[in-house]
Amino acid sequence: MADAVREFREAARCVMECWTALNLAVENNGGGDNSSGKKDELINLVIDFCLSKNDLYPYEVEDLLFERMQTMFCVDIEDESEVEVAALLARLHQSCKAGDIAYAHELRQNLTKCDNAQCKGRDNIQELSESEEDTESLDVSRIRQPKTELLEDGWTRVL
Repeated sequence: MADAVREFREAARCVMECWTALNLAVENNGGGDNSSGKKDELINLVIDFCLSKNDLYPYEVEDLLFERMQTMFCVDIEDESEVEVAALLARLHQSCKAGDIAYAHELRQNLTKCDNAQCKGRDNIQELSESEEDTESLDVSRIRQPKTELLEDGWTRVL
């Protein structure tokens, strides 16, 4: 089992290291002067979070990634890439937990870091008027709606 944990850690680190949104946040100093340190902190946090769970659901990782990218790097992920990263980590967790490290090897061999120079960002800086600065309002469109699943018997499960 120790091998499976080690394999999970290495493959999960590879997944996170190849995540374009995280790399762009670091490259653009979204986390300040210590952005690369914050990147390592986030990667370790996510890996430890995954390993602390007996059953890991992708939405748990999605929420963690989304929230931490906002708080650590001031980044709103609009491309929903955290969904893909979370799905990879959840599948990796499940396979390593079962003692199957083939998927971990596959990820480490096949994932390549994206060339960030090809990525196009957009600055979306808006100046606030004095009345907007004085009013603390909640942007409801930014709040994540809970993920739901429709069950056969007509009930809805909130994930």
